[in-house]
Amino acid sequence: MANKDLNDTADNKVVSNKVDYVFHLGAGVGVDIIKYQALQSKQIFLYEGNPDTFTFLSNEYKSLADVTIYSDVISPQKESAKFLITSPAQFSSLGSVEYFRKKFKNLKVQEKKKVMRFGLSELIKRHSDAFKSSTVVLDLKLNGIEFDLLNNASADELLLFKNINIQALKDCTSVDYEKSKNDTISSLLKLGFVLDSINFDSVFVNYEFKFLQEQSALSNLSNSIEAIVVNNGSLQEELNTAQQALAQQITKSEQYEQTIKQEFLTLTEEISSLNDDKQRLSDIVLELETNSRQLTAIKLKLETDKKQQSEKAAADTAALTTKVSELEANNKQLIETKTKLETDKKKQSEQAAADTAALTTKVSELEANNKQLIETKTKLEADKKQQSEKVASDTAALTTKVSKLEERNKQLIEIKTKLETDAKKQREHATENIAELNEKIIQLENAIKQLEIDRKQVELDSKNQIEKNEVNIAQLKNKIEQLQSDNQALVEKNNAEVNALKLKVTALELTNQALEKSLHINDKALDSLVEKITASQSKELDNLKNRLAWHIQKQAENSTKQIESFIGVQSFLESGSLTMEYHGWPISSDIALFLLGKIKSNNYDLIIEFGSGTSTRLFAQAMQHDIIGTQPHIEDLAPKRIGKDTRKNEIELVDYLQDLPQRVLTFEHNKKYYDKTLASLQQNGLDNIVNLVHAPLVDCKINNDDYLYYSCDNALKHIADLFEGRTAKILVLIDGPPGATGPLARLPAVTKLLNHLGSHQMDLVLDDYNREEEKTIAERWKETIKARFIDIEEEIVPCEKGAWFCRVNP
Repeated sequence: MANKDLNDTADNKVVSNKVDYVFHLGAGVGVDIIKYQALQSKQIFLYEGNPDTFTFLSNEYKSLADVTIYSDVISPQKESAKFLITSPAQFSSLGSVEYFRKKFKNLKVQEKKKVMRFGLSELIKRHSDAFKSSTVVLDLKLNGIEFDLLNNASADELLLFKNINIQALKDCTSVDYEKSKNDTISSLLKLGFVLDSINFDSVFVNYEFKFLQEQSALSNLSNSIEAIVVNNGSLQEELNTAQQALAQQITKSEQYEQTIKQEFLTLTEEISSLNDDKQRLSDIVLELETNSRQLTAIKLKLETDKKQQSEKAAADTAALTTKVSELEANNKQLIETKTKLETDKKKQSEQAAADTAALTTKVSELEANNKQLIETKTKLEADKKQQSEKVASDTAALTTKVSKLEERNKQLIEIKTKLETDAKKQREHATENIAELNEKIIQLENAIKQLEIDRKQVELDSKNQIEKNEVNIAQLKNKIEQLQSDNQALVEKNNAEVNALKLKVTALELTNQALEKSLHINDKALDSLVEKITASQSKELDNLKNRLAWHIQKQAENSTKQIESFIGVQSFLESGSLTMEYHGWPISSDIALFLLGKIKSNNYDLIIEFGSGTSTRLFAQAMQHDIIGTQPHIEDLAPKRIGKDTRKNEIELVDYLQDLPQRVLTFEHNKKYYDKTLASLQQNGLDNIVNLVHAPLVDCKINNDDYLYYSCDNALKHIADLFEGRTAKILVLIDGPPGATGPLARLPAVTKLLNHLGSHQMDLVLDDYNREEEKTIAERWKETIKARFIDIEEEIVPCEKGAWFCRVNP
């Protein structure tokens, strides 16, 4: 951004910091309201022709008594014109949008709206009371028609404004646009305006003009002096008072003849059907041209002979006076003819207006009917599609349900058969004598004793298995120590060993689960026997089972923790840094590996992260490795990060790189975790790569629903400003805020990203996709993106917690 102040002295600052009224034409979303309120404006009038933006302004500022909003389309053209409604809305225009198409490839024209003339004259008539004030500001953001609007205004109308701010197109190649701009600036300077400042960016140039009374008086005085000089130069000392009067009369006659000629030429163009009158007017014009040539000849003769024949001036004056009288008589006749023609024209205009009104009414009715039919057709098609989809969905659900019911019925039949068989056997056993029952009781008592022995054996086996696990860990430790001797392949072998250790941990966990399952089966059988013998022993066995299961699970968790801790200590001894944890709240190791693959293959310009933690350090180290590993020359670094940007020399490139953001932008709402993450980054020398932002949760509204989300708009807008005019590749991980903050807690993320960075390529990653709530969020995001006519590519990533990947603007 550059700024040039053309008038720095305090004497030139006539307009104070306080203004009375502001007229903002092409107000957009009203970003300048705060600026004008700071100037203590009595009233701010906003004009915005885009319907959606007008609705937004009306809802956003309806509570402000000093803001009035109008939906009129500003149009300086005499006839009706087409207003192009675009997406994005801020480039809607009455003129061509080709200039913006070259700047923004996603620009689309959604609608063409017919509008009538509404220029400065109509604006001033509507707000006539406002212009009684001494300080009125005009702010124009009209996307290409700003100079046409000012050129069609009169000098008196322009002088009603003390400040005129113009947003113009930068580097526009249109010859007509440049001519209109030069004419406007020249006119404003002649009227007494001064160019106070110029601000420009990649798309627009902003001119600020201020009216100075001293400048206007000086301009008028200069014009008067020039007129006097010209008059004095044309007069001669020998020309007497009569000749001066004669020259003035000749000039007046010529001007009057020219005016009459122009009026009749205009009438002949407008009333082409009146051939007789047209012929008569042509004759009159011819006569006037003859008279004009005669007067011109007389004037030339007088100017040639005025030094030698001053005595003939009176005679010539009398002759010319007579001729003027004849011309006045002719003029009177022409005026009468003109009056008659104007009367006829008025009658025809009234008839044409009546016919036009009738046709307009009929066209409006037809358009309304057509619009209603189109809406009905669209609604029917949507209903039909929705019904078809619902029928298909219901059919699939019913089919699945029937299959499940059939399977369940089959299982119930099998259970019934088994129960009947068991009942039959029980009835057979019931017929046995009491002696056999007593013998079975003795056998059951022996079985209980045997189960107690088995339980102790299981306990002993579990203890032996834990000891074996510890032996395995010791063996793994020895193997890692042996690998340390190989310095050349240290990193690769360590990575392989870590993977092997993880597989071992998984195998140990599976072994422990199998032991736990085996114990559960034995306990179940034991419970069944004990219930038949005594209820008192059941409670004791249940407690024993729970203690044993808890012990096995605790040992498995401790084994996993010990292995992770050993790997962390080994990493610290080798590199001086602790490894990251991948259990509990942080991202799982499989999604971490997926993200690292994306970073390596896509060469991202920026990573944005909602929610800090293990992933923050992971991203920082990955980006640091990318920077240190490649070590490009400074001239090669910019094209790598922003492919479409180039610089002329190394100094400009350094300035450019200083404007770019840090490689990772992370938002964290919890101050405790913010401090913890910051300390981890600083401890590992990564805080220069990450812009960690403490962003408390604030209220936000998405599709009229209320949410709590990170206060991230300012940071995202800053990123958008830095990447202005360039297309960046951005990786975004949405892993916050927690679901406890509200339903669909992560939903606002994509809307905020599209509002600020919708023109860039973004790779979105949503963690915890196995949860139904995250799947709903992903579907809502796809609807939001497609509603903005943006292309996407999506992928479901198979991993422990599930993840959803989506590329925006592929």
